[in-house]
Amino acid sequence: GRSTGFIQRQRAFDGASFAQTLVFGWMGDPAASLMQLSQAAANVEVGVSRQAIDQRFDERAAAFMKSVLQAALQVSMEGAPVEVDLLQRFSGVYLLDSTCISLPPNLQTVWPGCGGSQGASACLKVSVLWEVLCGGLSQVDLLAGHTHDQRAAGAQRALPAGALRVADLGYFKLRDFKRMDQAGVYWLTGYKNGTVLYQDGHRIDVLAQVQAQTAAQVDWRVAVGVRDRLPARLLARRVAAAVLARRQARLAEWERKKQCRASPQTWALLAWDIFLTNVPPARLSADEAFTLAHYRWQIELLFKLWKNEGLIDEWRTENPWRILCEIYAKLLALLLDHWLMLLAQWPDAARSLTRAVATIRQFAWQLARDLNLVRGLRATVQHIAACLQRCRTDKSSASPRAFQRFVALT
Repeated sequence: GRSTGFIQRQRAFDGASFAQTLVFGWMGDPAASLMQLSQAAANVEVGVSRQAIDQRFDERAAAFMKSVLQAALQVSMEGAPVEVDLLQRFSGVYLLDSTCISLPPNLQTVWPGCGGSQGASACLKVSVLWEVLCGGLSQVDLLAGHTHDQRAAGAQRALPAGALRVADLGYFKLRDFKRMDQAGVYWLTGYKNGTVLYQDGHRIDVLAQVQAQTAAQVDWRVAVGVRDRLPARLLARRVAAAVLARRQARLAEWERKKQCRASPQTWALLAWDIFLTNVPPARLSADEAFTLAHYRWQIELLFKLWKNEGLIDEWRTENPWRILCEIYAKLLALLLDHWLMLLAQWPDAARSLTRAVATIRQFAWQLARDLNLVRGLRATVQHIAACLQRCRTDKSSASPRAFQRFVALT
């Protein structure tokens, strides 16, 4: 706190109690008011009014909360491996993606956005590399909204040999695939329209080739790229009519908003799921590859959890520094939630993160009280862990959950 200028003298409501008040106050209720935050402070035996809390929200407070968050993000924590054979075939399974938080224009100098008619002038991008075999958040980067996904540290991070990286087209870069190939790392990605592929030395028209197939699914050996010609597999499967209809509706909406037309090839490709991977068939069948490719949506669900339950993109103030304090504190609370889930429930593939967060919320003030009491904190964590083991996802016959899809492959 002193390095950021936030703590200038000793006081009852110091940096530690300020951070605890915000983190555990918003952990217990992400929509907590200043009055509720003052009650959270009283919970840790700090008597402070809501006006006094409000007065602390300045640029130094935001820098302090950011420094606390960045320190916490350096902590490496993982759970026991999830009990899924498909995931355990790799030394790690890494999902990579990012989410954006639009900010008021007066924060443009802190977190500049993309600007323009469609982009926010101020935006915070949170890039996440999530290792889902043992659950750890391997890399979380806070970036300006205009930063390209491929420039995030998580996108450049060297992964252990035998690991698998699954990422969307925002991270499609042949140079990275070549680097991972050489390091013994596997990759699985969607096919990017226009990527040059070769089969038996001849350049192929991917759309024409898959459309000519009578089979509903293909698995071909190909070479990727004009120069590097990386050896890979192309996997293609027709999508269900309902899925196709949803994709067509989204693309039509995109055309309407952008006031432009997608190419006929883009429209035709909507009928297919097409992926590229360097994982050999002996290690990963086509059906298993499709299951893992769709498992990438787990990171989208993580972001949905952070926004819908953690409310990282909602606040009840126009003070820009309070907004940043709130975002950083809520991310810290969600990080603590994640650590508790790793300790208690990660090996269970049917775990429900949403239900776990709701359960932990009930213990927020108790965690804050016990934070400096080793014995009390241990007992509270054990109590939370017992509850989290019962936070499981319901089965669905209409839309099978991820854990059901894994079971179906065994």
